[in-house]
Amino acid sequence: MIYLASPYSHPDPSIQDLRFRQACITGGEMIKRGFHVISPIAHSVPISSMAKYPQDYEAWKEWDEELILLCSQVWILMLPGWEDSMGIKNEISFAVNNGIPIKLLSWPSLTFHRESLGEDPSPSFSS
Repeated sequence: MIYLASPYSHPDPSIQDLRFRQACITGGEMIKRGFHVISPIAHSVPISSMAKYPQDYEAWKEWDEELILLCSQVWILMLPGWEDSMGIKNEISFAVNNGIPIKLLSWPSLTFHRESLGEDPSPSFSS
């Protein structure tokens, strides 16, 4: 299972909506290519909206960490703002501390960035 980390929080709701859609598109492409993936953004945003539950990272941090522990890799979707995302910073730290390899996935090409953390990066995730 692959944990797809992506930035979400932003003061502009239209940016949050765009990030949600980009995470869903990427998760769908990964599934179409035969990967087993969980996108916490694709999962938590609709739940938060329907159940009136907070959408901030702190509300979901423990849940996200449990998911990371169930995954063999963490892929970071490099959307604009990913490097400033507190959630992604925490997810990277948690994965590294637990020996889980991290790969950086470029948007919109969906290819691995050469500076991925952990195991040797593949040129792309197409199978």
